[in-house]
Amino acid sequence: MDIKVVKGSVGGSNYFESYSQEALQKFFEKYDFIKSVNVFFRGKKHKTKKVKLKAHFKGKDVFVECSAEKYPMAIDGAIAKLKTQILKYKTGHYKRAVARVSFD
Repeated sequence: MDIKVVKGSVGGSNYFESYSQEALQKFFEKYDFIKSVNVFFRGKKHKTKKVKLKAHFKGKDVFVECSAEKYPMAIDGAIAKLKTQILKYKTGHYKRAVARVSFD
């Protein structure tokens, strides 16, 4: 359960750091196969704000990114994409284990 935030030259970084950690914490509580998430912010000079997430699952790395006008919207978009990837991983890896169980 590790969340690392790489800020670069983003102003108000404590707010973005706590916002992203708070939003990602629920995934660590719900899914035990998530080992770590790195959050990358693109610098403040660009018009569109970009957030990249690198998540490490059991045996797999997943990368998602999202761009928006403001960082909180970009974080929310990237987290929504990460949720989609989590559900894909979960169905692919845990569906087989459920199929083998018989209730005879």
